[in-house]
Amino acid sequence: ALKEMPNSLALLTGAAYWFAAHNESARAIELAQKAVELEPRYTWGHIALARGLLAQKRPLEAERALLLARQYGRFPTLDYELASVLAAAGLYGEAVSALTPSFTIKDDQIETSLAGRTPAHAGSFTELLAPERRASIFQFTAADNETGARTLKALLAFNSAINPAGGESAIKEADVLSAAQAFIGGGDEEMRVFRRLYVANSLVEHRLALSKSLELIDAATTEVDTALGLPNASVAVMSDELLNARHTANTYGSTFNVPTVERQTLSQIMRGRMEDIAGWSLYNQEKYAEAIVRLRRATGVLPEKSVWWRNAMWHLGASLEASGKAQDALDAYYRSYRSGKVDPTRYAVIAGLYRRVNGSLDGLEAKIGPAPVFTSTPLSGNASSQVSATTPAPSADEANKIEEQKPAVAPQPVEEKPEAAKPEAAKPVEAQPNVETPKSVDALPAPTATPTQEATPAPTPEAAPTPVEVAPGPPQPAENNETPAASSGAAARPRRVAQGECVLLISEPSVTIQNGGAAPINVTLDGLDRLDKVTATSSDWSAIAAFPEPRKDASSNTLTFSITSISKQTGTFTITFKSPCGSRDVTVTVR
Repeated sequence: ALKEMPNSLALLTGAAYWFAAHNESARAIELAQKAVELEPRYTWGHIALARGLLAQKRPLEAERALLLARQYGRFPTLDYELASVLAAAGLYGEAVSALTPSFTIKDDQIETSLAGRTPAHAGSFTELLAPERRASIFQFTAADNETGARTLKALLAFNSAINPAGGESAIKEADVLSAAQAFIGGGDEEMRVFRRLYVANSLVEHRLALSKSLELIDAATTEVDTALGLPNASVAVMSDELLNARHTANTYGSTFNVPTVERQTLSQIMRGRMEDIAGWSLYNQEKYAEAIVRLRRATGVLPEKSVWWRNAMWHLGASLEASGKAQDALDAYYRSYRSGKVDPTRYAVIAGLYRRVNGSLDGLEAKIGPAPVFTSTPLSGNASSQVSATTPAPSADEANKIEEQKPAVAPQPVEEKPEAAKPEAAKPVEAQPNVETPKSVDALPAPTATPTQEATPAPTPEAAPTPVEVAPGPPQPAENNETPAASSGAAARPRRVAQGECVLLISEPSVTIQNGGAAPINVTLDGLDRLDKVTATSSDWSAIAAFPEPRKDASSNTLTFSITSISKQTGTFTITFKSPCGSRDVTVTVR
């Protein structure tokens, strides 16, 4: 058939997927690449290519194919495929973010809207998504495997149990532990250690089942050597700290080129993280002496001045402070703060303890530098302002008031995607070059972004591909949405709502996004550290949704929500953020 119809897109795509579903990955990649070269805008060609690459344990290359496909379509199968390759790489937090816009789970049933319009539910992803596959490429057998499908279902169930729609009061610890056990035990054994770490860290962040988190850490210590032999061990080990950099690269339509890190360094990071999680779990159980032992062990193992070392050193300082060793706590805080970027929240913590120990703030600047002062500057894209730090020396009066002058945490900028252009013909995917890890462990090397193929303009009706496409239209880049203050050159400030002893801060009072697009909103509780008490409600969940993004730092009092257009509706909607400090509305305009 291929000899008679060498340029049949339907035949190339269907055959590529069939070979991927029947464990012939090399042939699947060969035919899928031809399909993508023939019509880069056809999403199922990219899906077939990704499945072939995933079968060869090349999840990051599969991710590039799917990110390109998302420029031309957005439907449940595509989100599921992306979550599959992210989970295969150990990026479980990102896999959850890929699943939640399209899927929910209730009474052990996964629910979605097929093709964005037909409600459906089933007990597994394979059964649920079969109609989309059959309607598009007429393939009866799915290319995913039951192990991967069960792992993603358990991951979705765990996320739903630990972040229920009703907020903290609706959490049922038994459901959380049941879903956690299914997630840990339901996947490949070689990746089990990373699933243990993900669950243990999530439990500690939410202060749930803390004794269980310790059990998971102790069980994981025997699996480290096996995990370090995996092809993508660098990505899985550093998944939490790669989150922001990968998100920024994806915003540009690119992927993040993760360097190959030496096995010894990866071992230090993994073992140090385990001790840090265990120590922080003990801290939250008020077992400060045991926490100090585990955290000292963590700071002794982790690469010095790396982000993991800084966090462990900060946790050590908190444990020492709680145990009454104020001066030792200050020394730990100093070391953590000096090795990282300016952080106003942590500066305020250090200043408060320093004043209690020394009676004033005299001499603090000599130890950790001047107090950070923040100004606002206009920013293009979804966010209307960006806070940039300057560090002028404060006066004596200003220094003595530092605890009362906690500045708002800045919203992270989201860059606009470049204008779409015609893509180059698809070429065989080549592995990324290794990046040598510096011999000094002061800091790990900064990975670079590797551009993917560029997008083409939408096809004319005559140029549309022959196979039936179930995907809705592609999301468009968000337009510039400057507030009047930003456009006039005035400094834009987050809106505040005060109630009692805490303050709710919202980074943007309003945002404008394109249909199918998204924008970030930062929510900060100043004076209250329980971000799990923050909930977001949409005026129309069928059109606009607000999803909390994974927290990078459990000690931070800022949470980022992704405001996402999930239908073809345009107009003005409202997202209401509620907290013990009050509530705040954000106006969302979808064009």
